[in-house]
Amino acid sequence: MSKSFPTKNMKLNHITLENFRAISKLALPFNPQLTVLVGNNAAGKTTILDAIAIGLGTVLARLPHQSNKDFCLNDIRQALISHSP
Repeated sequence: MSKSFPTKNMKLNHITLENFRAISKLALPFNPQLTVLVGNNAAGKTTILDAIAIGLGTVLARLPHQSNKDFCLNDIRQALISHSP
């Protein structure tokens, strides 16, 4: 029997980047409901996502093992895999 852990929501309110890859300085607030990154190629969308993934890397490493989730901690850019019924 697997342990059940309380579920808590984590939301990012904003991100601030300084001297990260091609971004010299950026303060980006997130909408509480939904934030969509839209831009031309090489505009920095992936850089922002990579910065978030790196920042959350230490958080993800401390999460308890969830046997009912297909989540690979070795690749913090991989999302939860949704299974077809």
